[in-house]
Amino acid sequence: MGEVRVVDGRRARFGVIHHADVDRDDFRALSPSTRCVYFTLLTFLGRDTGRAWVKVKKLAALNGVSERTAFRALSQLEAAQFLGRSKKHLSKSRRVNLYIVLDPDHPAWEDPDHEVWA
Repeated sequence: MGEVRVVDGRRARFGVIHHADVDRDDFRALSPSTRCVYFTLLTFLGRDTGRAWVKVKKLAALNGVSERTAFRALSQLEAAQFLGRSKKHLSKSRRVNLYIVLDPDHPAWEDPDHEVWA
């Protein structure tokens, strides 16, 4: 993915999607609900980090799908290497997922154990 910096005074969540990133056979092979979850996840990315912390429940609600469908979509995106996911345990009963949108230049493509919390 090419890096684009957009300044917007509206303070609204939005994302920029490059045509080359979606005009691919592996993207077309994804289900429509998986594509929607991906596009919604893009709106939660940090401006400079390409990382997002968002609950599956929130993604499901925004896309009008069940939590199970949203979770399955995230798993499909991870398997297709559109995103990486890392779990961080905050306590015995609380954990958060960190999602990172991947591109071929991302270290996780070459090293699946790459530390993403740094």
